[in-house]
Amino acid sequence: PARRKDGSEFIAELSVNYLEMDGARFALGTLRDITHRKQAEDEIRGLNEDLDKRVRQRTTDLELANRELQDRGTELKKLSHAIEQSPAIVVITDIEGIIQYVNPAFTRTTGYTRQEAVGQNPRILKSGEHSPEFYKRLWDTITNGDVWSGEFANKKKDGELYWEKTAISPTRNEAGDITHFIAVKEDITERKQMETEMQRNLEDLERFTSIIIGREERMIQLKQEVNEMMERNGKKGKYKIVQ
Repeated sequence: PARRKDGSEFIAELSVNYLEMDGARFALGTLRDITHRKQAEDEIRGLNEDLDKRVRQRTTDLELANRELQDRGTELKKLSHAIEQSPAIVVITDIEGIIQYVNPAFTRTTGYTRQEAVGQNPRILKSGEHSPEFYKRLWDTITNGDVWSGEFANKKKDGELYWEKTAISPTRNEAGDITHFIAVKEDITERKQMETEMQRNLEDLERFTSIIIGREERMIQLKQEVNEMMERNGKKGKYKIVQ
């Protein structure tokens, strides 16, 4: 630093040049005030250091984010593999009910390929076994953000009816808005057939029991009539009636 006449300091740059004249050598010095330049250099150096620090932090953040994405990608791959291999039917639709994804179990059960199903409405499976009010209650439930679960009949691509037990859940984004619906379904056709067969057997048994009871009641009535006829003729009744 150099000092001014008033005693204040400043940063100076000294340049010295030598000059020869008439055999004599003189030193010619130039003193310049570079205070503002040094301040600007210091500011630029500070900005560069701050920029380097931000770049290093941003690089660290990006590396962490990349690792997190890789971890999420691994988890998503595991989840996707589990869904693809699941024996349960999985169907994902958008908020309008248009199919976005089906797993292989869907194809095995319905006969529709993924290409045929994606972009369609689940109405392609509609069996006609349920009333419009049934489907309206289902739709109202999931669009209100609740889970719907129940059983209903659907129709395969070849027209064959099948029964499924279904749970449909809405999914939301970070803002809380519903973006998709996920349906997890189980084919319960065999169970429903067994229930139907069991009910039919019970009904047959009830009819058979009713016929047997009716016959027994008729036999008792006939025995009573024979006893009464014999007693009117002064004879003892032939049959012992046990109620």
